[in-house]
Amino acid sequence: MGTIESPCKRAREHTGPDGKVVRNWILNSVPDCEFNQMRPYLELVRLSPGETLLRQESEVTHAIFPNSGLVSILTMMSDGRSSEVSIAGCESVVGIGLIGGLRRSVHSAVVQVEGDGLRVSAKGLHRLLDDCVVFRKLITRFCVIQLMLVSQTAACNRIHSVEKRLARWLLLCQDRLSSDTIRITHDFVSTLLGTDRPSVTLAAQKLQNEGIIRMTRGHLSVLARPRLEQFSCECYAATAQFNRELGLSEVPTQI
Repeated sequence: MGTIESPCKRAREHTGPDGKVVRNWILNSVPDCEFNQMRPYLELVRLSPGETLLRQESEVTHAIFPNSGLVSILTMMSDGRSSEVSIAGCESVVGIGLIGGLRRSVHSAVVQVEGDGLRVSAKGLHRLLDDCVVFRKLITRFCVIQLMLVSQTAACNRIHSVEKRLARWLLLCQDRLSSDTIRITHDFVSTLLGTDRPSVTLAAQKLQNEGIIRMTRGHLSVLARPRLEQFSCECYAATAQFNRELGLSEVPTQI
């Protein structure tokens, strides 16, 4: 499966240190003068499916700005169970604790859909935050929005059914991808939703019986976006209102 293109709207079209177009919204929103300062600190990295970018309670050495693909931000429990608290795509940065000076991660970050991103060391990030005013403002705004999104996810996981949460999760993924299919297993979805595989299978089967999605081995595809929005809980609309501020399309591409 090839790299999935980013759906983020481009404020500018910067090029990275490798000469490739930058697709991360935060990086593309800084003025040319600031990006020129940032370029020497940026390193292109591949994001491979299943790759762990951060481990909970481990040292954070870099921040990563995804250009494409999806990264799941997870809270891990001592008994091995986990639950997704956020999704990071082209609108995001992985390792936001560094922005507040935290060097140990409070979450794990696992690549869900392959892509690539631009990595900057902790030391380089702190220097850029000191020197680049617009970049610092963008990062601060992102952190505030991210806090609200995580809070909404916490409430959703506590209150709503697996079917509603699955619908919301698919919509969040769709907002961040330009693809008609998500390559993912029911086992991984159950990990993200903090439930068991049979519950995810039943929820997906219900959505498929309604003609909203199609599921095949290792794949989930959305067939009817408007109906999926209607089926989802209120939490999707509560978070999607920030799509413009995150550089995501207000009307996501149909998949």
